[in-house]
Amino acid sequence: MELFKIEADHYILEADKEKNQVYFKLFGDIPSVNEISKFESDWMSTIDNLQKGFTILADLRQMKPLPPDVAQLNQEIQGKLMQKGCKKVAQVATIDVVVEVNKMADKSGLKEILRGFSLTSTAERWLAK
Repeated sequence: MELFKIEADHYILEADKEKNQVYFKLFGDIPSVNEISKFESDWMSTIDNLQKGFTILADLRQMKPLPPDVAQLNQEIQGKLMQKGCKKVAQVATIDVVVEVNKMADKSGLKEILRGFSLTSTAERWLAK
């Protein structure tokens, strides 16, 4: 398995080149975009390692509600992921987080390829289809 990995204070991004998949974990309370100043560039570096048609498995179980500036940045990144050829996004999260992410995805266009799951194994099976 060939991996590219970035670890930051509030997130981990890993690209699995063989699976053409990003593993994304977001955690903790992010008070502002200043706390995640490299978030966008880290995402772009991660997907630069993949081909069009990549998938994303997002583990958001430890995520706290996002302040408006962080939510806005996340929405902008979602739009860029769509432009770069993202095929499917599976989010493993609690229902309140799924609702919050879906609101951002409505605005970014990601909603069409986004599904929420409570179990990682179910999410992985859906991505593999």
